[in-house]
Amino acid sequence: MSKLEDEIKTYLEQIEEIIDIDDLAEVNIKKLHNLLTTIIGAVNIGGYSIIGDVVVQLIKVFDGILSNRYDLNHDHITLQLITNEYIKEMISRSPEELKRFSTEGIISAFEDISSELTVDIKDIYIKDIIRDKIRKKIDADILFNDSKDVQIPISRIDSIITGINDLILNQYQLKTKIKEINNIKEIISNIKETGYTAEVDRAIRDFSSTETEIDSQLLKFERTAFNIQEDVLSMRMLPISFIEERIRDTIKTQAARFDKDITAIINMDNILIDKIILQAIEKPIGNIIKNSIEHGIDSSGEITINCSYDKGKINIDISDNGVGVCYKTIRHKAMELFPFEKGKIAKLSDMELTE
Repeated sequence: MSKLEDEIKTYLEQIEEIIDIDDLAEVNIKKLHNLLTTIIGAVNIGGYSIIGDVVVQLIKVFDGILSNRYDLNHDHITLQLITNEYIKEMISRSPEELKRFSTEGIISAFEDISSELTVDIKDIYIKDIIRDKIRKKIDADILFNDSKDVQIPISRIDSIITGINDLILNQYQLKTKIKEINNIKEIISNIKETGYTAEVDRAIRDFSSTETEIDSQLLKFERTAFNIQEDVLSMRMLPISFIEERIRDTIKTQAARFDKDITAIINMDNILIDKIILQAIEKPIGNIIKNSIEHGIDSSGEITINCSYDKGKINIDISDNGVGVCYKTIRHKAMELFPFEKGKIAKLSDMELTE
């Protein structure tokens, strides 16, 4: 825990002590106000201005109580407690994580309460804090679990539902156009009996218009179906960098096992790969690393892993700066294993020898 985080949590504990009173008339609003002002100063100095923005709005709520615009009620107490949870969550985040943190709901609640409007504070808390915690858990669990299930982000589910709704709408519109075609068929059937030229012209125009609209609806249908397919496939996609930490652990473990000093150089672009494939390649990569450390590098060296994407293919290059392959030893061993092929083995090139 950082010094700032520890300091802020101390202030929040003091605030909770102030409002933990059955009789609301006994709550010291001025002391509460002062503590909130102190928190603003601390978080702004620490670079957490987003927390300061939230607390400023909360102070405005209590300003209304101090100026006797309205009385303190249990909603204000609940708001303070929930704001404490927001602050605890935000102060524990890195600056990068904080950029994705939502405070719109709670700030909007402050404004409504200041205007003496009814607000469902707990619902806002669920939407902002609980959903964010669920999303963080999904991000943590999505990597490698024992099953082959794939966790689905909420945003992806929303996208698929929208696509399905579009498909249902397209289906209804296509059915409507098919009915129009049937109507045109009836007109044409009647024309055969009556022989009116005007009816023929109208039927042709209606048919051409309906045909164009059907083509348009079919195009929308195909496009939406393709987008849903893309969404479904992307659910299984993960950044290949998800296994980087596990690879580094493997290198450390094998280096310690064989008492060697190994430096790992790993370059992984933000390349997406199917989760099932990612699981499948981890073990082969580990075997290559083990072989490199055990047989390729003497007492110290480097292992370099480069991942790249080119023309629809993902390339994973693993190399080391060890002694390399001793073809003389391989040739000698091959002759020992296959003495009846000595003449043939002696004529093989180095590359042919390893094939």
